[in-house]
Formats: sequence, structure tokens, C-alpha cells
Amino acid sequence: MHPHPDNRPLGVNHEKVEQIAAMMQASGYDQSKPLKVRKTEQGFQIIEGEHRWRAAIKAGIEKVPAFIIECDDEEALIQLVAGNVQTDNHPLDIGRVVNKLAIKDSKKGLSIAAIAKRLGISESTAKRYSYGDEVRTNLEQSTSTGRLLSEIALLEEIRRCKQCDWRWIHDLIVSKDLSWKDSVEISKRIRDIDAADNGGRFESCIGLLSYKQESATAKPQRHTEILSIVEAVAECSGKLPEKISLHTYDILKKEITQTVFNASESFLNACKQYETLKRHTVFKEYESALESIKNGTIEKAEESKKYYEDEANKEERAERERITWEQFTPQPGTWYELGKHRLYCGNNTDAAFIDALPNAAFAFADPPYNAEVADWDSGFIWNQDYLQDKAKIVAVTPGIVSVKDFFANSDMKYVWAHSTYITNGMTRGALGFGNFILTLLFSKEESIHRNAQDVFSISISNNDPDHYHKGRKPLPYMQKLLQLFVLEGQTVIDPFLGSGTTLQACEELGMTCIGAELDPMYCKKIMEKFKANGTY
Repeated sequence: MHPHPDNRPLGVNHEKVEQIAAMMQASGYDQSKPLKVRKTEQGFQIIEGEHRWRAAIKAGIEKVPAFIIECDDEEALIQLVAGNVQTDNHPLDIGRVVNKLAIKDSKKGLSIAAIAKRLGISESTAKRYSYGDEVRTNLEQSTSTGRLLSEIALLEEIRRCKQCDWRWIHDLIVSKDLSWKDSVEISKRIRDIDAADNGGRFESCIGLLSYKQESATAKPQRHTEILSIVEAVAECSGKLPEKISLHTYDILKKEITQTVFNASESFLNACKQYETLKRHTVFKEYESALESIKNGTIEKAEESKKYYEDEANKEERAERERITWEQFTPQPGTWYELGKHRLYCGNNTDAAFIDALPNAAFAFADPPYNAEVADWDSGFIWNQDYLQDKAKIVAVTPGIVSVKDFFANSDMKYVWAHSTYITNGMTRGALGFGNFILTLLFSKEESIHRNAQDVFSISISNNDPDHYHKGRKPLPYMQKLLQLFVLEGQTVIDPFLGSGTTLQACEELGMTCIGAELDPMYCKKIMEKFKANGTY
């Protein structure tokens, strides 16, 4: 025989087993109290009388009387609890059975009312036990160790709160050995805070956990204060629009721009920045959000435009331009217009970049060499074969040391290689020094014939303004390469813009460049260069 796996999930009453075993050793097994069992593949499963069975083993009794019944798993569960419900079954034992029988995939689909009737208890009692087991089971599945509550009344109070709070409320009750009265008060406070967060905006943006935990043990006055803060945030964020058009005069572009502004989200993010949020700061940020809406009208933008275009205000305009530019940081995932050119700040594998690329005459890629000359120059793996679907000819400078790795990761159709000899400069190489740039050429075209040689020479300047970028290519190199493959008015793609040499060469040669740069700092340097030239 073997016990039912769902019998007494909280454990066997060993003290009771010892008492029964002592009685059996003195008087033998009481034949008027047979076990109730059912036949299974493993033998006979005990439905009623597990304590007697364990006591008989302890007393050295090898045979005990038993009734053999036929029933399915769900009926066995009901009889398991029904047989002990009037004796020593713990409410959580009953609650676990109720939950197992009432689950959606239950074959019988019994309601809690039907289960309660079979067990001889009220429906409300069955629900209370069920709720207690629901919390207890959830706690058992967590990683925390230590004593778990088994008192139905305390578990019920925990269940009244959101499930995400069960563990910490439970641990608080256990660690402070709180009474039922104290637990009721904590449960009410937590639920009041959740109710105050009407719409759930405070929880989703700022987070309620720290406020709930403080409130749980705070003095009544502090709890009331926390409650008023949550209510204020919920009220203010609910009144602010989530989508409104704001108009501003862009002093750098010298035009009025329109953006979609989420005033509610902006307000919540502002509140989130405070280490200690106060009610008056909530309304301060609310007023700030309202002011942003007020100043974002088309009329206000027109006023600013007229003011800064007035020559009488040119000094203020110049200072405003300087301040605006100093505060500006290109945002990842954003496109920027530089005259006829376009710069994408972000990863060149982003769909936002690739999907926006037009068909081009030429693409140039100067990826990291993994030479660790800068933070960005390590761990790179080529994943830009999409260039051959966008451009007729693709030129790549993978770096002499990285040619093998490049070909291992690319399936583009290789056509030829081009060499650029640098007459007055060199780098370290395997033979001692390196004096040329290797350019690999790929194309799906039948021919890339240009009636040209596959080598040319350039000289480089010692006063390169782009010295801040360790992987920059010389401007004379880009100019000659573009003149070889691209006509005036055609488009060039560069997914690794870096210091913007390709873009600069395109500007000087009358071509259009569309490129990407991952680092916002380099993006700003590129924009700064074109701003100085009056392009941006």
C-alpha cells in the first residue's frame, strides 16, 4: 500500500502516528476501523486511514483490514478529504483539493459549491480554504526559504492584495510575527494605494512597491501622505493628454517644427526623477507639463520665429543658437537631414535604416577591424550583405588583418580588389609597415569596367580635422574612389559613417549620401561639420 500524493500536503502528524502506534502495540489493530484503498498500477493507494497505516508499520503489524473501492482520480480526492474533514484535516489540505477539483481542465468540472456539498462544509468555507491554498502554493513556488504561513485568516488577507505583493507582505508578517489585526491593516493600506493609482499609471512608470512597503509599517500620518501623493499623480497624469501636437521654432534649422508630445508620460517621467516625491512637487511638474502645452501652439512658434528673424535680435539669436547646439544630442533611431544628405543615428542593421535605403549607384563600408584601437573596434561580425541588394557596386575596406574573417561571414559576390598607395604615411604591418588601403569590390552587375587602373596614389595631410576618429579614411581617398564609380547627382550609401568623410566627399562632388553612424557623439561631429559649412 502507498499513501495518496495529495493527502496532507502540509505534512504527516507524526505525534498522532506515535500515539496510535503505542495503542496498537498494547491492544493490536482495531478491526472495526479498516482502511479505504483503491487499486492502482503501483499497488493499493490509501484513500482513508494513512495515519493508521503508518502507525501499524511502526507497531510492527504486517496486515491490516481494508475496503477496496473503485473510483477515478477526482472522486478519490473528494473521498480523501471527506474521510478526514471531521477529524484532523488542515484547512489548507481541503483548500488544495478544492482548487485541484475546480480547475478548468477538471474532467468533472465541479463547482466550489458542489465540492463543498460533497465535503459537508459551506461554500464560503470552501472558498476561504481555496484562497488560502492559492497563496500558500504561490509562496511554495518562490525561491525564498523559511517558515511559511499556514493560518487561513492571514493568507486570506494577503490574497486580497495583488499577487505581485504576496511574497513581501507574507515575509513582513512572518518576520515581525504580526497579528491578524495588524495584517488586516497592512492589507487595507496596500489595497488603498492600488485603488488610489486610478489607471495604473503610477505603477507602470514610477512603481508602487517602495511606497507600499514604506506605507505598510508607517505611522498613519505618513500613510495618508503617501496615499495623497499617489492620488495626485494619478489625477494629474489622467488629465494630461497622451498625444498632442507641439509646434516649436527650430533656431538651428530656422523653421517651425511639429512633434507629437505625450504630456502624461512626460509628467510621469519627471516625477520619477525625484528620490523622495512630495505632493507639492507633483503639482509643480503638472504645471510644467501644462506650460509645455501652452507654449507649443502654432501662434507661440510664429512669435518666436518673427522675434529671432529680426536683425535687432541677432546677438541673442546667435547666443541662443550656441546654447541650443550645446544642449543637442542626436537620438538613436532618428533620421537627420543634412541638406540633401541623410544621417541615421543608430545601428546600420536596424530595419528603420535598411528599409529607408533607396537603390544607389554605390555603397562604401569601412567596418571595424577588431584591432582594438578604440572602444568600438572589437567583437565586430560582418552582417551587412544587404548592401548588395541596395547598390550596384559595394566597396568594403575590411582591413588587411580582418580579410579572412570578412570573407567567412559574407556571401556577397566578389569581383575585384583595388589598392590605394599612401605616398607619405604608413601604419604598422606584418612586414613592418603598411602603406596601402585594400578595397574589396562586390557586384551583381555583369561588369564593373571603368577603363581604369586598380591602383592609385594619394597624399594625406598632417592637419586632419577628423583626428578624433581612429578609423577615419583620408578625404582624398574617398574623393578618388567616388569619382571612379559614381556620377554627379547619384546616391552613395555608407553604413559606417564614422567621422563623415564619405558624406563630405559627396557634398563636394555633387552626390547624395545616405549613411548611418552608431555613436551619437560621432553623429553630432558630422552634423557640426556641415553646420559650419552652412549645410545644416
